[in-house]
Amino acid sequence: MEYQELRTAADQALVELQDHELEPLAEEFSAMLEYMKMMDEADTESLDPTSHVFDSGEHLRDDIPVQDSKQRRALLDQAPETEGTLIAVPRVIP
Repeated sequence: MEYQELRTAADQALVELQDHELEPLAEEFSAMLEYMKMMDEADTESLDPTSHVFDSGEHLRDDIPVQDSKQRRALLDQAPETEGTLIAVPRVIP
């Protein structure tokens, strides 16, 4: 990967790069791009498309709201902070 391409990508991602970081980063990106090129050349015509690499099926339970107020109260009593019937959590994204 050329240094200018790397600088352009870094600018678009709002990442500040120092000059001494360019060479090792360019080598790493070039290796990743070569690997993707190799994967792109793989013959996948005979493969069925999948949404996940593991055929795990659906193992999710039905989303049934809790109607038992004692169970809800027991859960809320364990929370460090609540707001009404909700568990208050710290803001992660400013």
